[in-house]
Amino acid sequence: MLNRLLRLPLRTLACALLFAAGGRADAHADGPEPDQPAPRPAIAETMENARLLVSIGHFDEALSLLRTHRKAGAADTELLFVLGLASAGKVQHGPVVEPERQALLDEAVAAFRKVLAARPEYVRARIELATVFFLMEDDRLARKHFEQALADELPSWVAEHIRLFLAKMDARKR
Repeated sequence: MLNRLLRLPLRTLACALLFAAGGRADAHADGPEPDQPAPRPAIAETMENARLLVSIGHFDEALSLLRTHRKAGAADTELLFVLGLASAGKVQHGPVVEPERQALLDEAVAAFRKVLAARPEYVRARIELATVFFLMEDDRLARKHFEQALADELPSWVAEHIRLFLAKMDARKR
C-alpha cells in the first residue's frame, strides 16, 4: 500500500497518511506474511522514497533506507548524493550532538566526494560539499569548493547564496 500511496500525485496526502500510520517509512498496511521476508523495493522506488523523506525533513528514515541499499551494493551517484543530503540535513535541521554530528558530516563529505569523483561537473554536489565543509568550520575547503562552483554559470540567486557563505567565512576570521 505504501508504494501506491507514494506514487500519488498528491505527495502531501501520501506523506500525511504514511507518517500518521506510525511514522515509519517501512510501515505497510497489509504487512508481509509472517514467514516471508519483506520484498526489497527497486532502487528507483527507493530513491523516490528517500528524496521524499529528505524533502519533508525525515532524515533518519531516509538515512535508514539509503544505508540499507548501500550495504546491499547499490552505490550510484544519485544514492550517494541523496545520502549526503540526508546526513547534512539531519545536522542542519535537528539537534545532533557529538560524536553523531561529526559522523554525519563525515558521511556527507564522503558521499559528495564520491559523487564528484564520478561526475566532476555536478555543481550542485560541489555546493553541497562546500556547505558541509562550512558546517565543519573547514573554511579553506569550503571556500575552495564554493569558488570552484562560482566559476560555473549559476543562477544569480545561487551565486548570491554562495557569496553569503563566503562573507560569513570572512566574518569568522575576525
